Amino acid sequence: MLTKSYKVLVPELYLVAYSFVKSETIAEDIVADCFKILLQLPNDKRRQKVNEYNFNLKNILLEILKNQSLEVVNSKKN
Repeated sequence: MLTKSYKVLVPELYLVAYSFVKSETIAEDIVADCFKILLQLPNDKRRQKVNEYNFNLKNILLEILKNQSLEVVNSKKN
């Protein structure tokens, strides 16, 4: 399931990340990191996110992506 979701969601996630960071390479890295972060969450936290977002993987990844993108933008400002 995650492989199919990855292929479907990556283009949209990339566009959102790019709109934040204005860099193709950094946007690609952020998208990859989103999936990595989700998979590395402890099971109980992952379950909590899934329940919180009503099993909507896209929304979970968008939240992670937004946080990662903002971290990059803020680090560039400093």
